[in-house]
Amino acid sequence: MNKHNYNPRIYALSVCATVSIVIFILCFSYWAGGTIYDFVRNFMFETNGAYSNDYLNIIELPWANSVLRMMSNGLGLLIGLMAGIALTTDIAPALRYRLGARGFQRLRYIQKKKADSKAQMNNQKMELEAARVNYWRKWKEYNGSNLSYEEWKDRFCEG
Repeated sequence: MNKHNYNPRIYALSVCATVSIVIFILCFSYWAGGTIYDFVRNFMFETNGAYSNDYLNIIELPWANSVLRMMSNGLGLLIGLMAGIALTTDIAPALRYRLGARGFQRLRYIQKKKADSKAQMNNQKMELEAARVNYWRKWKEYNGSNLSYEEWKDRFCEG
């Protein structure tokens, strides 16, 4: 008997664990980013540094405050990327368990084949467009026409 059997509870547990890890990482990044930014800002600047610019009618922040806010956003982006990597690396073993080794290999083969066919189709479209441009140049030179490529394409080409 060559049938792959799996326990749905273990699969559901692994997926729930992955999702909970990602949620934990994102919540920690929100908490840590806000805490770090508030601590550094309050430690360095005891008073509010925002001031009003009446000439431009805007409220400006000092350079140091805006840099600290930017660093906090960068930390959040970095931790968000880490959460995405954790999600992609933790889902693969769960899929391998759900589909079995042969099913997982088949899934990866199908995904690779789809990506290759899309790339091949894009290459064919680029080659066709290059051939059209080359033919348009020769046609324009031979007929002495002043049609632009777009006008020529609309008038003489299908699609």
